[in-house]
Amino acid sequence: ACLERVTQATADHCQITMPDNMQAVLVSTPGPPENAKLGFTPKPSCQDNPGTLLVKVAYAALNRADTLQRQGLYPPPPGASNILGVELSGIIVDIGPNVDLTAFQKGDRVMSLVTGGAYAEYCLVNAATTMRLPASLPLCLAAAIPEAWLTAYQLLHFVGRFQPGQKVLVHAGASSVGLAAIQLILEQGGIPFATASTGKLPLLHQTGVLPTHAIDYTQSQSPSFAGEVLAATGGEGVHLVLCCIGASYFTQNLELLAREGRLVLYGLMGGAMVAGGVDLKVMMKKLLTVTATTLRGRSIEYKEKLVKNFWTGEREGRFMRGAREGGREGGKEGEGGGFKANVFTTVGWEEVGEAHAMMERNENAGKIVLAVDPTLEEAEEVVEEVVEEGES
Repeated sequence: ACLERVTQATADHCQITMPDNMQAVLVSTPGPPENAKLGFTPKPSCQDNPGTLLVKVAYAALNRADTLQRQGLYPPPPGASNILGVELSGIIVDIGPNVDLTAFQKGDRVMSLVTGGAYAEYCLVNAATTMRLPASLPLCLAAAIPEAWLTAYQLLHFVGRFQPGQKVLVHAGASSVGLAAIQLILEQGGIPFATASTGKLPLLHQTGVLPTHAIDYTQSQSPSFAGEVLAATGGEGVHLVLCCIGASYFTQNLELLAREGRLVLYGLMGGAMVAGGVDLKVMMKKLLTVTATTLRGRSIEYKEKLVKNFWTGEREGRFMRGAREGGREGGKEGEGGGFKANVFTTVGWEEVGEAHAMMERNENAGKIVLAVDPTLEEAEEVVEEVVEEGES
């Protein structure tokens, strides 16, 4: 079927070279969504890369970093694949040197956080940032977990010093990171507040944000969202703010933080330069801490520690319960509730351009997932065939 999407001349060539090539989403010229197209590129190998695994990709999930990279605005880190995509699910088809064979075997179902290369038939992943999956967790849902949930866990626990019972404001609460953060806050008995546009507020309520704590930012210019947070907390403010907006929210974020509060910046969707400057006296008076962070450029050792702290048996069980429950509601039952990966929609990867356009129009609430090879969800004999193919 993949050869039907190229010319017959190219197809004839690919049929000859396919053992060493694979299909992937390529961006020949940085630019609009339609510049991301399927093409052929060399297939990676793990045999010369210690600590790595070769994964046959079932699904890859979209992130803002992908759309920025496609435009030439966010290059991959040094040494990373220039193919788009930072998270995936699939089947291990080959294992590189120095990998713990008690942890991974060929045929294992996995999800992985990568620095690039997920929009492809095969992806070279680091074993340290790869997580084995139980049979009952669909690969489609698993692809939506690594980047969003590891980012949210990092923001809360590695950077934000979140403590049980604290109040946390999550901007872009209906984004994949926002929805993950809300569920992780509830897991620890915290109190989530979140901002979102009007049409996405019901999803915040379903995820566990109280109606008085779900703020419509499109209606919050007068009064401000800072005023709404302060009113809902009796003037105390929140202990922690997770913000991917940046400059346009900076002053209000300082205003709504409680004494010794923390602001964690992990995106600049609202700009990098604060209009009118920043009153540092506010920070000094309230003893505030402002920290900026990213995940993609972090060391493999940092990411390995993050994965080990996040992917526990208990959380694996909560994702399994969430998958069994179905729907997108989750997190409201505290420690007993199922985690929801929150897949907004799944599209064939040949529609990658439209998927990027959808994200850039802010139509999604949760993850947009690309179906690369959904047959990997199927019977064991399919997995055996894929492993044999990967070894060739």
